[in-house]
Amino acid sequence: MAQYGSKGLPRKLSLAALGALSLLLLITYSFYQREDELVSGQLISAVEPAHILKSPLNGQPIPPSIPETLEVEAAPVVPAAAPPPAPPPPPPFEKIEYSHPHSSFKRIEYIKSSHLKHTTSQDTVLILVNVGQQSPYGKDRTIRDLFATIDTLYAHQPVDQFSISFGFLCNGLEDFRELVSFFDEKVHSLVHDLDFISKVTLLTNPELEANVGFDRDSRQRDEVQRFRRRLIAKNRNFLTSSVLRDEEYVLFLDADIYKFDNPDIVLSTFIKSKKDIIVPRVARGGNNDYDKNSWRGERTKPSSHQLKLLDENNYDEAAYVPMDVKPKMFHFQNFVEQEQYKEHHGDLTYNFELDSVGGAVLFVRSIVIKLGVVFPTSYVVGTTWDRPEGYDGIETEGLCYLAKPLGFKCWGYPNIVAQHIDDF
Repeated sequence: MAQYGSKGLPRKLSLAALGALSLLLLITYSFYQREDELVSGQLISAVEPAHILKSPLNGQPIPPSIPETLEVEAAPVVPAAAPPPAPPPPPPFEKIEYSHPHSSFKRIEYIKSSHLKHTTSQDTVLILVNVGQQSPYGKDRTIRDLFATIDTLYAHQPVDQFSISFGFLCNGLEDFRELVSFFDEKVHSLVHDLDFISKVTLLTNPELEANVGFDRDSRQRDEVQRFRRRLIAKNRNFLTSSVLRDEEYVLFLDADIYKFDNPDIVLSTFIKSKKDIIVPRVARGGNNDYDKNSWRGERTKPSSHQLKLLDENNYDEAAYVPMDVKPKMFHFQNFVEQEQYKEHHGDLTYNFELDSVGGAVLFVRSIVIKLGVVFPTSYVVGTTWDRPEGYDGIETEGLCYLAKPLGFKCWGYPNIVAQHIDDF
């Protein structure tokens, strides 16, 4: 028979209801207690944490349920993208072309890339070559032969010693095309030259050759020397002013120079001397002194009648040609024939002062040119306001004449020898 409590409910039922009610009260109390702690900023609860439940029957904590482990499919491994290919290295030289819109002048420059520029410790030398017409390099020779000769001046030097720039003036269109073709190929195939060469400039201006007053066959005749030397001076000045920039030294070189007897020491000897204007001795075949424009001494002067004709600009009738005053004139040949040649023959640095220089091989400090010493395009010696042109000192023979008032001097190195081609 069932037992009933005071309210008439079965005793077991009352105990079950009482347990449920106690659990509900416990949960409610824990909730409000946790809320109070959060509001008051407490970090540690004063009662059992709300999430820990205890059994209403025995007061033991109820273990939390352990969720089943979820299996998550791994994402596929995507291989890293390959890095983009490295850009090709820049070409060693940049080619820049310019054509004047109203004349025949054209300029092509090959400028070394910035990552290959020379260092500030290098001596900067500009080599200038005026390439004439009709076999300018000599019989059966080309620009390749000339460049091979120039190459001997620096090929065996330390790579940090020289920075070389080139300037070529070639007014023959076919020869100019050959120059361009050669350097188009050369600048992409340089090996050791890359360490030395900084810039190459090619110029052509056929208008400079117009109405020169002589042809190649008559160029050595006395009566055309004024016109011939005027043309050479014009070309030298045009080439120099068009190409010279920051180089410290300038080496003028005839296209038909084919050899230096001691090429390794030429540039270094001239530079170390600190002299302003220098020429070596030039030989041609059996001629030990081919360039007679290098001299020291005295020259003849026109007669009074000739001077009167020059005042009237009547050069043809005056027919004056400067000549040596033999006992008072000194050339390289005199040195070779004298006893002092034996004494100083082995000294490559031996030198003496000159009054005039030739141009087959000519070394000049660039400051001399920048201060106004140029190649006179007319005879400057003997010029007056009434006389349009003098009687001596044209082209290289007037260079020292202009340099002396500025304090510069000209020097000859007789034991440094350049060889001129001997095929004419």
